[in-house]
Amino acid sequence: GLYDNLQKYNLPEGKPESIFDIDFFKENPLPFYLLAKEIYPGNHSPTPCHRFLVLLHENNLLRRVYTQNIDGLEYLAGIPCEKIVQCHGGFSSAHCIRCNMDTDPDWLKDEILAERVPVRCISCGKEEEDSSEERKVPSFCKPRITFFGEKLPTRFSKCREEDILTERDGRCAEKIKEHEDLQKSISFLSTRVKFGLAPQSDLDNANSRLGEMEEEKKASMIQNSPCDLMLIFGTSLNVAPAALLPDEVHWSCPRVLFNREPVHIFDEPVEFRIGGDNGFRFDREDNYRDVFVQGDCDEGCEYFANLLGWTIPKILNS
Repeated sequence: GLYDNLQKYNLPEGKPESIFDIDFFKENPLPFYLLAKEIYPGNHSPTPCHRFLVLLHENNLLRRVYTQNIDGLEYLAGIPCEKIVQCHGGFSSAHCIRCNMDTDPDWLKDEILAERVPVRCISCGKEEEDSSEERKVPSFCKPRITFFGEKLPTRFSKCREEDILTERDGRCAEKIKEHEDLQKSISFLSTRVKFGLAPQSDLDNANSRLGEMEEEKKASMIQNSPCDLMLIFGTSLNVAPAALLPDEVHWSCPRVLFNREPVHIFDEPVEFRIGGDNGFRFDREDNYRDVFVQGDCDEGCEYFANLLGWTIPKILNS
């Protein structure tokens, strides 16, 4: 992965992720600028995995692509921008880390590629040069890539609410009220049975009806869940909050992991599965929705496409 190839930037030992740490960037921005020069969009081409996502879109099967990558290859592959959520931002916009003023991303790119770094803000950078006052935040400009220590783009939260956290009760108001009233009455009925004021059969019948209503609610929520299949590609699932998405998807949604090794494995049973699950259950007897496709992501996509009767187009380097 990316972190395995960062030794040349003289990062703190054992902390390759510091290249994306905002506090480290404030103190030493040069490693990130050098890396950015290498990974700016245009230096790489979309993979078969990206093209497979395009096929899903062209067949009206793609709701959204959540990517932790910042290379913009999803756009380059042809996926519409409204279908893409860059969880950690990207190179299409830029800003000053002190005043947060928007910066021309093309100008910033030219400066970085020409190694005229660090790049200072044209608005507050001059003020910094003229002032003898020591400032805690330097006027460095960077792409709107979310570093560790910065807030995620608001688009992530918005789309997450629309795509993942949308467990709505699809029943009519009368059914919902009946369900709520029954839940309240069972507690009271249990007390009456305990003191011999009501037969046990009444409580058994109420619990039986409550079970039926819970199943009706689940069925209703399935119909209102927009994500009916989650595909996860090439990730350690270690970085939150994107790593939490597989657990937040509806309990009825199948989850397929394409990866060289299994990750995020279920370890402790949960008492209730409401709106999610704690890890994948690939090899467990109670697994009903998790599939692991081991190997290279591109090969996995080729295999999946073949099962669907599709052919992933070849991409030629420009």
